[in-house]
Amino acid sequence: MKARPKDDTAQEPAAVRFFELAERFRNATDPDEAKRLGDELGRAVFDDNRTRYAYRLPGFRNRDRGPLAFWFAILIIEMQRLEHRGYIVEYDREATVSVYSSLAQGGATLCLCNSCENFTRLRSQAYPPEFVSLLETLGVDPTKEGEAYECGKDGTGLYIYGGWFHFLGRVVQTGPEADVNGFKYWFDLTGPPAGEEFRGGAASAIEFLTHLPWVSDRPEPL
Repeated sequence: MKARPKDDTAQEPAAVRFFELAERFRNATDPDEAKRLGDELGRAVFDDNRTRYAYRLPGFRNRDRGPLAFWFAILIIEMQRLEHRGYIVEYDREATVSVYSSLAQGGATLCLCNSCENFTRLRSQAYPPEFVSLLETLGVDPTKEGEAYECGKDGTGLYIYGGWFHFLGRVVQTGPEADVNGFKYWFDLTGPPAGEEFRGGAASAIEFLTHLPWVSDRPEPL
């Protein structure tokens, strides 16, 4: 993860300077220079009132880089706010888009089991437009789920599938489980753990549950 966003001309000069400092701090090899930059980074202050979060950057353990830098570099992330079906979520869309751009495939594609192969065949029609629109708002690629799993048949002969997507942000307020013609989804306060690509796990999850037919040429689960 780079400390400075690409081509972000809308940022204030103070924010731009912060990211420049973070990049210099991260790459510093001289101990005295690192300590000076760490002190300067720790004193950096933005004059706006947007939500911000600090994330630990790798590679700074057990090195004295200045007391105000708290022994590690800090990256400030400006969050957008979303109110949806009773939930309040703060999210970093740009950073989430960047993570998904780096992912080659979704979790179901990476799995070799018959149930996941069946899911990949139905993925494009598995989600209602409301859910797809929500994922796109968050910066999530609907074709790259973190995980999909099958839970057996329901009473109608369809297979029950669940899964989740991660995004960079947090759930500020929980709401009721959404139900769109039998497709259910919700934001999870704790959620399944995210991979290292999501800043070492600093991510939240949106989970889903749906019912799908068996269309794969492979044998159905027993």
